[in-house]
Amino acid sequence: MFDREMRYLHASLGWWRDYGLGDRVLRGISHHEIFPEIPERWKRVHRLALAGEFQQSEEDRFDRADGSVQWLRWQIRPWFASRGEIGGIVICTEDITERKRIEEELRIAKASLPRKSLTSSRRSLTRAGSEKLSVGIPVSSSSLTRCAPSPAPIQQSCFLVKRGPAKNGLPAQFTNGAVELTHLLSS
Repeated sequence: MFDREMRYLHASLGWWRDYGLGDRVLRGISHHEIFPEIPERWKRVHRLALAGEFQQSEEDRFDRADGSVQWLRWQIRPWFASRGEIGGIVICTEDITERKRIEEELRIAKASLPRKSLTSSRRSLTRAGSEKLSVGIPVSSSSLTRCAPSPAPIQQSCFLVKRGPAKNGLPAQFTNGAVELTHLLSS
């Protein structure tokens, strides 16, 4: 929560954790002093919110001063003082960096599949139409352990196996139900 000059009034414990702020005192300090790497486009968003406009993004890249990249989902809205005037803004964020990392791994896995074998797998699944057919897609074990609990230990290299009734030549459900890849395979 910020005043009209973008000075901190309050920050949640999650904010401190997500942005690695440790035990740093924030109250009264400018947001732009804490994060000098904030891009100009975000400063424009802050100004729009301070003028009364609700702003949001489902995924936005934040290049940090230390060289790391953080992906955020955010909403920014004004808050109002007792007389109805805008007192500042509230910024709510969710760190979606891990989700974006997994999406990138899946994109790379799809790109590494030989086009011919993917096409022939689709044809054999379509012809057979069996609920028992599977398609193996290489995915790193770190992705799977973060997506959902696994009943069996995950090996260093593994295949996510999709089973279920055929839909557009591909089975409908993954066995662990953790990740939906149909759109990646069909695009």
